[in-house]
Amino acid sequence: MDFDQLRGDLQWLRGEDGVVRAEEAVKVLSRLLVPLFAAEGLDLFEPESPGLGVDLCAAPRDDDREEGRYRTSVAIEYRHHGQGRPIDIDAIDQLIANMGKTPYDRAMLIGRFGFSEAAMEAARSKVPVELELLDLEGIGAWIHRLEVG
Repeated sequence: MDFDQLRGDLQWLRGEDGVVRAEEAVKVLSRLLVPLFAAEGLDLFEPESPGLGVDLCAAPRDDDREEGRYRTSVAIEYRHHGQGRPIDIDAIDQLIANMGKTPYDRAMLIGRFGFSEAAMEAARSKVPVELELLDLEGIGAWIHRLEVG
């Protein structure tokens, strides 16, 4: 795993001033997340149907699709733009609504600028699926944990 490249991609996401299209930011995030999820035994890929309302998906690499579901799977949404403000509860509600259209068991919402208290509380209390909130600092910690073993 090239930790220097991972830190470089993370630094680009942190420093990007919001002028690039969200799709370009998702490509950089994807490049960053591929080895992180691989260390967890998951492959990262784009959703089969772009209308699902999520940016990326992850599932076990040796998994067979049974009945349209992955055994353990993650739908990932990235909020790149946000004018420097943390993500609020409306993004949680939107992701929950989108999850009703997907065959995934877990959801991960990645926010460039973190999350409001209301969003964190909603993620803990009212979701019908497991919802993880992760900001860029959390991704940095994930890289560090893998690097130190």
